[in-house]
Amino acid sequence: MKHITPDDKQNNIPVGTYWYCYALTPEEVLEKAKLFMKKAKGKKFEFPVYYEVEELEVLATGSENVKNIINTFCGELEKNNYYYGV
Repeated sequence: MKHITPDDKQNNIPVGTYWYCYALTPEEVLEKAKLFMKKAKGKKFEFPVYYEVEELEVLATGSENVKNIINTFCGELEKNNYYYGV
């Protein structure tokens, strides 16, 4: 996650972020979503939080599992009022 500096906000620079993750299961990604929110606590994003899925080991688990991983991560963010994308 990019560190947001006071200058970003003082200069009205809108910010967003992405989360690159190696989670192989929905259960594992739920823990990673909680970790993201812990690190993002107190930060305000004008752009979405993007969940990045490109790790070959993750993709090799199959499309249904990848869909469940994405839905779990994004669902947890949505429950906590984050605007997200993939």
